[in-house]
Amino acid sequence: MLKIINRSIFLFLCCFFALQVNANQVKNNANILLSQETIKWQLVAIDHLSNESIEPEIFHNQLKKIKSIVIKSAKDKLIIDETHSVNLNQTPDDLSPANQRLLNNILEKLNLTYQQQDYQHYTINTLPTFYDLNQSVVVISNYLFLFTNNEIVLAFKIKQEIQHELANIESKLNLTHLPLNNRYWSSENELGVFTPINNQFNYFFKGNIEESDLMLLKIKSNKKIKLLLLFTYNENSSGNLSLISLTNDFDVIDRLEIGEIYELEDGGIITEYSIDANYLITLNQVEHRNNQSPKLLSKTYYKMNEEGRFIQVQ
Repeated sequence: MLKIINRSIFLFLCCFFALQVNANQVKNNANILLSQETIKWQLVAIDHLSNESIEPEIFHNQLKKIKSIVIKSAKDKLIIDETHSVNLNQTPDDLSPANQRLLNNILEKLNLTYQQQDYQHYTINTLPTFYDLNQSVVVISNYLFLFTNNEIVLAFKIKQEIQHELANIESKLNLTHLPLNNRYWSSENELGVFTPINNQFNYFFKGNIEESDLMLLKIKSNKKIKLLLLFTYNENSSGNLSLISLTNDFDVIDRLEIGEIYELEDGGIITEYSIDANYLITLNQVEHRNNQSPKLLSKTYYKMNEEGRFIQVQ
């Protein structure tokens, strides 16, 4: 009987402390922008409403520019692009109808749902002139949302969580070895060794707006640098292959496009690659036209240095 009572007390205490931890986590998430700690935010998605008042090319260039935004938060401030700081006030929810549609759309795109207690609305006191941001800032759990005056929404996630997710994925990836000669690129039959990952990693890997269907493969490296092959599809459903270097803390060091296709009316220009055991990378641009022999247009060499950057060499 005494054992049963002791076990009951033990289970009660475990549940009590678990609830306390969960309560603290909710509290911390709810006040995340008021934290003294500096938090880095990683862009994970961009969405927009149709904007017929702006030329498509101009609007596309705006999207390309805004994807480079860098956001940190600390003690009721947003730090934008490392140098610009704006004050925030927590305020009742007053999203405009357009911003509410943007938020609903991107939540659906990210497959996110939330409880009302997870939702926090903030107002920027003094608007920055760059990126054409409006005053509303929304935090839902570990996501942050910014809105622009030309109906664009930017979704961010705590960068440290993205890195933890990537570390878990990287430990389970298939492994390939150098040298490599145009493998995993010229034939879709080889794509089975890649591991699909969430599109939320696209901007973490410095990707383009149109890229999707991300897949990863790990390269065995003798240096203190992590190497990944990243396969993606662009808006034309053409495949792209990139070489990614990472620190041991899963910060991106560099990215090099090593496999690309530029379509022509009667063929295409294909970038073919090779990587030797000493990390010398050769990129050949080859023109393929119907009923003609392939034509080498250019040959470029890169070397990965000790810091993990891809440096062009002669």
